[in-house]
Amino acid sequence: MTISTTNHTRSIRGADLRAAAVALGPHLAQHDAQHDAEGSFVHEAYALLGSSGYLAAPVPVELQGGGATTEQVAWAQYELARSCGSSALATTMHLHVVLTTAWRWRRGLPGAEALLRRVAEEGLVLASTGGGDFAIPTGEARRVDGGWEVTGRKSFVSGAPVAGVAATWAVTDDGEAIAFGVSLRDPAVTVVENWDAPGMRGTASHDVLLDRFFVADAQVTGTRAPGEFAPVLAIVAAKARTVIAATYLGIARGARDAVIERIRATERSADPGVRRTVGLIDHHLRTGRAALEACFAELGDDPDPSAETLAVAALAKRSVIDDARAVGDLAMDALGGRVYRRGDPVERAWRDLRAGPFHPLDHELALRVAGDVALGRPVTLR
Repeated sequence: MTISTTNHTRSIRGADLRAAAVALGPHLAQHDAQHDAEGSFVHEAYALLGSSGYLAAPVPVELQGGGATTEQVAWAQYELARSCGSSALATTMHLHVVLTTAWRWRRGLPGAEALLRRVAEEGLVLASTGGGDFAIPTGEARRVDGGWEVTGRKSFVSGAPVAGVAATWAVTDDGEAIAFGVSLRDPAVTVVENWDAPGMRGTASHDVLLDRFFVADAQVTGTRAPGEFAPVLAIVAAKARTVIAATYLGIARGARDAVIERIRATERSADPGVRRTVGLIDHHLRTGRAALEACFAELGDDPDPSAETLAVAALAKRSVIDDARAVGDLAMDALGGRVYRRGDPVERAWRDLRAGPFHPLDHELALRVAGDVALGRPVTLR
């Protein structure tokens, strides 16, 4: 499925992306409370971001995109998340796949150019199943004439209602994982509308069922051993986990802004305890930002597909998520019982921030991977 726009080739250049996010965010915020209350999908966000060229920003300039770097996308998503966490997280799942595909295109890897051109020229929306099967893929691939038949269930496919293709993996009879793209409109594919979570309720992170979905041999874009380190996972981590972390940090910044606005003009602004809490909120925002900036400085936009890259990205994501969640907790403390109602913007941010640690690598696995790298051990993802 593609987003209908009047000009599919329109794209926002990387240098302008953050400013565009600042301008677009308030439009998305108008629908945030409704989608949270209903658990409904953020359709307006995709329509607006697609027609503006925002979703094609990471496509290389040579392929009619904006050439945005991972860092530029991350800070733009940070700005979007200040206005609407669900819109930012859902579109992050599209953007990180585009970023990873652009990395592959720069190396001349198969299928990358065609997919990127569709994003820029047709408005194709991408998704990923990596939230549920990053290390050990779900789904079985059975050898048939000319390719594979894949059957399985994929969870946490954010943006499924509008995505046309999902990047995923499945495990063959020989125990090898193969990478491929799934057309979400194929008759062998069913989107199960079962997303009903405490937070991030507008992302429509539904399950997707594959029932003997055919993958031609030529459509397999990579292989790896399930549960073991593979270079491609380092790149996915460098592109996806950093942008995801920036998204949660943006949600935390939005909660901070709401706290400041509501306390500044009241007598509580003179309370020593409140002042300390607000100061601690800013401390966590600064340390989270510093961790993310250090990660970008170390990895750049063309990272080495190494275990060290995976460890750097995983630890940065862990640090940022912890700081963002701390901000959410402190924001609730600063305002007290008045925000302990469903739908308050700070309460909504607090719920959205609970989802951060569930994105792989989870907090404990990130530490084990970093330990493996430091000790010179083979890296495993189990």
